[in-house]
Amino acid sequence: MSNEPINHHYLPQFYLKGFSELKRSSYRVYSYDKEHERKVIKKSVKNICCEKHRYTVSLDGVNDYFIEKSYSELEGIMSEVFRAKKDFVKLKLIEKKRTYWLWDRRKFIKCPEVISLDDILKIPFYGRIFNYFLSVLYWRSTVHDEYFLTKSNKSFISSSIKKVVSGFSSDKEFSSSFGFKNTEELDCLVESVDSNTSKDSIAKIHNSLIYPLHGLFKNRAKTHELSLVYIADLNVVSSDFPFFTNESCVNLENDFLFAMSSKLIFVNVDRKKRINIEDFSDWTFKLSMLYYLQSKRYVFSNDKELLENVIKFANVRYGSTGINELKKELLSYFV
Repeated sequence: MSNEPINHHYLPQFYLKGFSELKRSSYRVYSYDKEHERKVIKKSVKNICCEKHRYTVSLDGVNDYFIEKSYSELEGIMSEVFRAKKDFVKLKLIEKKRTYWLWDRRKFIKCPEVISLDDILKIPFYGRIFNYFLSVLYWRSTVHDEYFLTKSNKSFISSSIKKVVSGFSSDKEFSSSFGFKNTEELDCLVESVDSNTSKDSIAKIHNSLIYPLHGLFKNRAKTHELSLVYIADLNVVSSDFPFFTNESCVNLENDFLFAMSSKLIFVNVDRKKRINIEDFSDWTFKLSMLYYLQSKRYVFSNDKELLENVIKFANVRYGSTGINELKKELLSYFV
């Protein structure tokens, strides 16, 4: 029996674990499946946000699993980067509590906080690597399948690969630091677009591994500030598309929200704006509703009652046509 990976996650398991409960060595979430059960069920993170052979490609008539294996290696690095951000938040929260007087109640209770990540982004190339990780998570989402289905023709793929090659070639210092010493493999992929290689396989390779590389060439924008919002005793629901942006992509040059875990939410906004969240409970509940409404299939949480309330209220208050109204309400917190 083959030991090759067959069940391929489009949302990494390390991400799903951030919204789960650990019991008996198993990470489980309360999940709502829009396509099948249509009710909140407790499931293992191994069994949601995945498809069989999603990233399997056929090369010379033989199934190849290098895309899924590449993702597995990348996710190991990504999980460490996100864990480092969590540790950074913990450190900042401890430092802040040390400034309070002994009998100040804020020293003993959990309070929501907005923590700037400016210090981390000062590390050379860190912003660009973070952009890449965001790009990978964003474009892997199944909500973009239709976009790639209509776009992934020979011209689009060739042009995209050439832009990546040009980006690496024009920035030798970054390419060397990133470990990208030559573009031969990318050049070969351009040639293979005109070969007998399956068009479906070429599209999978490009959409999964090449297209997200465009994020590497987005610099950290001085006009924007990246922060992590710690929501303390509250929880946020996530989904198979855990982003909120009005742009066509997600990077540090654009406004966006991204729930990193049930307690931590990335907020990237223009420095001219101010994060003005007075009611964190209302804000996180609205963000949870947005994630539910814009999801393609899965919504999940470590809080069953919260997830059920989010689904019920979102359907009654906004329905399938109220997403833009909800987005406007969320944007009102940044003025």
